[in-house]
Amino acid sequence: MRSSGLFGLAFIVGLAISCGDSGTEGSSASESETETETGSDSGATTNSTSASNTSAGPGGTDTATGSSGTITESTDGTTDPLTTSDTTSTTDTTSDCPGNQQLCGQTCVNVNDDENHCGQCGFACAPGNFCLDGACVEGCPPDEVQCGDQCVDVSSDPLNCGGCGSECGVDELCESGNCVPDCPMGATLCGDVCVNLDSDPDNCGACENICPDGQVCGNGQCADNCPMGTIQCGNSCANAASDPFNCGGCDIECIADTMCVNGNCECEPGLDECDGACVDLNADPDNCGQCGNQCDGLCVDGQCEGCLDNEIECNGQCCDAGTQTCTDNGCECMQGLDECDGACVNLNNDEQNCGACGVVCQGEQCQGGICGG
Repeated sequence: MRSSGLFGLAFIVGLAISCGDSGTEGSSASESETETETGSDSGATTNSTSASNTSAGPGGTDTATGSSGTITESTDGTTDPLTTSDTTSTTDTTSDCPGNQQLCGQTCVNVNDDENHCGQCGFACAPGNFCLDGACVEGCPPDEVQCGDQCVDVSSDPLNCGGCGSECGVDELCESGNCVPDCPMGATLCGDVCVNLDSDPDNCGACENICPDGQVCGNGQCADNCPMGTIQCGNSCANAASDPFNCGGCDIECIADTMCVNGNCECEPGLDECDGACVDLNADPDNCGQCGNQCDGLCVDGQCEGCLDNEIECNGQCCDAGTQTCTDNGCECMQGLDECDGACVNLNNDEQNCGACGVVCQGEQCQGGICGG
């Protein structure tokens, strides 16, 4: 009986050891982290926390499936190359940009004609040059002229209208190289003058329709006397309640973005007066929602939101999309640019910062970081 008991005890111990080995195998199978080898040449090892192991038991195979592929490994530690597949893919950041554009920082640009990224990201052309087919070319594009260190379109630039330095007035626009008045509501542009066709004797009812001597213009008609409901201001018969040039009385003119309402100059519908100017409180970043409320970015429906069209949002900041990129530390200058007094510049060709911040070229171009180089 004692011998029989010892035999039974040995059997139980053996069974326990066998179960322990099986438990170890099962524990290995339940581990959620799998080491996936990407090749003996690269020596790189990737851990995938989403992988799973399955064991086929002694003499079988272990199969590890991860995000980078499937490896079938025999229990003796060798890998069967015929059953190894690599599904690793590399995301091409340029594929998100349309056409021939390239991703510079977080902005898609065409390096063939972008003066700040000419030929490659961060390579800016010198002032007075433009980018043509990815190379900086001296001078300005055919439809622009060089004014100082900028290329401008003198046909529409109000600061250089028709020529460098020819600046239009506050209430003027630049059209076809000419400064023309920005007419108030109720007025018509005849030539380069804003007129009221209802009362102007030189443009009565239509531009250049001149009333004969001795007659006046009222309600767009030449007549001997002013019609009822109007006041005579020279040879004009004005409706003082709505005439933008005789609002409330003779020769009281309303400015641009205003209209004459009941004899008072008021902002046009949808605009509000802020410091003497009529603004759109729903879209003006300097007066967003109320006068004086300035936004760092866009003003949308009277609320400050996001960044301007030429900016990118970065950790609560707005970066210049053309010269800056977003990092964990915030806005930083793109590769090839340096920060000088808050602006990202190319020290190789910036005439105000040539070779180093604050080095100004006096009447010379900055080439290779040297004035006149």
